This record gives sequence, C-alpha cells and structure tokens, in this order.
Amino acid sequence: MGKRIRRQDERGGADSLCAIPFNVTGFPSMSVPCGFAKAGTPIGMQITSGPFQEELIFSATHAYEQATEWHRRKPNTNVI
Repeated sequence: MGKRIRRQDERGGADSLCAIPFNVTGFPSMSVPCGFAKAGTPIGMQITSGPFQEELIFSATHAYEQATEWHRRKPNTNVI
C-alpha cells in the first residue's frame, strides 16, 4: 500500500506556489523533471527568464533534457 502525502495547504496546491510570481509578472517559466522524492513522487525544476525570452527557456530545457534522463523515468504509482 502506498503512503499518503499532503500536497495542499491553505495557500493552495504545493505545486502552484512556485508559479505565482511568474503568473503575476508574466515572465516566462517552464518546469522540467529533475528527480524523485524519497516517497517516489516526481520533482520538477523551474527554469525562468526575463520578459520575451521564451527561446532561452526552451534552449535551456532542451539542453538539460539531453544531458539527463529524468524526463524518461516514471514515478512510483504506489503513492496515494
């Protein structure tokens, strides 16, 4: 049986808290897989840049994915 993990608090989902500053300012950002927690859940790294620099983010994300295999690995589905 999997282990229950709390993902939300009174401020909103834990997965959305890091995106709030970029949603408000309009600066581009992208999340890319970068590992797994001890519980087996995926971890994402947020790559950001200044206004109108989306191409920089796409290039950095592509380079990271070419250098690692995290985007190919599957999370532990036994976690509830």
